Amino acid sequence: MVDTEFLRAAPERFNTVIAYVDEGCPEWVAGIPWCQLLGVAGLVVFVTYCHGDDVDARSLRTVVTDAAREAGLPQLDSIALLAIPVRTYADLLLFLRPLDSDTSNQRAAADSKNR
Repeated sequence: MVDTEFLRAAPERFNTVIAYVDEGCPEWVAGIPWCQLLGVAGLVVFVTYCHGDDVDARSLRTVVTDAAREAGLPQLDSIALLAIPVRTYADLLLFLRPLDSDTSNQRAAADSKNR
């Protein structure tokens, strides 16, 4: 269980959060309310690291991706990192907090005025 009590007192949200997830304990990712940590259009970058085969690496990516999507974060990109030694897998998984409907409406109105 992850203690998220600090979120109640946090006056500001982050533009970017970088989190490291290894194969030993990836379950913690699901316990974080990622959207509450992020400001509007904030970015979460997960760095995953895994020894083993491609099946293990895919499983780790799936755990992280599922947790982020359940938190309401669409995936922006996935970047495979070169890792040494061989049979070590690392990825950058990028997720973006969607704009709130009010914010997107305000931006659309501002864009139309600027045209």
